[in-house]
Amino acid sequence: GPETAALGVSWDNPGLTPPERCRYDACVALPEGFAADEQALAQDGVCLQSLPAGLYGCYRRPTRMDGYMTAWNELIGVWLPQSGYEAEGTAFEYSHPPLACSDDPDFACDVSFCIQVRRQARE
Repeated sequence: GPETAALGVSWDNPGLTPPERCRYDACVALPEGFAADEQALAQDGVCLQSLPAGLYGCYRRPTRMDGYMTAWNELIGVWLPQSGYEAEGTAFEYSHPPLACSDDPDFACDVSFCIQVRRQARE
């Protein structure tokens, strides 16, 4: 429904990995305790996964489809180096409900760009 959140999980760094080798999972958030026949889903190419709990640095902004790389660069290239944190693992995009689609190139979605972080070790 319209109150469903969508997530996009990036498993590779497009700055290091050739575009044709980058892996990306398109996801929807499911309620706690959701039960499903995982074998039946797998036959249709669908799998259930959980993102790890932990500390995440997130950058929320209205974003057009052509602005995702800019937002990632602002989070990872600008905020992260001066934050006192370092990247630790999972990176994802969280599209806040209500979800909407538009053919208008100026349409912006409410998106949080998130990366798992840990405190930098003190020297």
